[in-house]
Amino acid sequence: MAALNDVLFDAYQAYWNWAGYYQLYNVYSRFVQVSSERFRLVKIAFANGDRAEMDTIEAQAQLQSFQVAQAEALIKLRNSMLEISNFLWMPTGDTAYLLPDNFRPDTINFTKV
Repeated sequence: MAALNDVLFDAYQAYWNWAGYYQLYNVYSRFVQVSSERFRLVKIAFANGDRAEMDTIEAQAQLQSFQVAQAEALIKLRNSMLEISNFLWMPTGDTAYLLPDNFRPDTINFTKV
C-alpha cells in the first residue's frame, strides 16, 4: 500500500509541476509579445527623433532576455511532459503514452487562488 501511495504522490507532483511550467511558459510568452511590441514602438520613436539610440538597444536587450526565459520555460515544460508520461501507459501496458504537444493541463482554477 505504501508503494502505491508513493506512486500516486509522484504522479500528483508530476502533474502539478507540468501545470506550473505550463503557466510559466504562458507568462513568458506574454512578456515576449509585450516586449516585442515595445521594441517596435521604441524603434519608431527613435526614427522620429523622440528617443535615443540607446533606448532601442535597451528594448532589444529586454526582448532577448525574455526570449531566453521563454525558451528555458519551454524546455522545462517539455521535460515535465515527459515526466508525467512515465505515469501514463497504453492499454496493452507495454509502452508509456507520450502527451501530444497541444495537450494542456486544466489551469482554470489557477485564477481563483
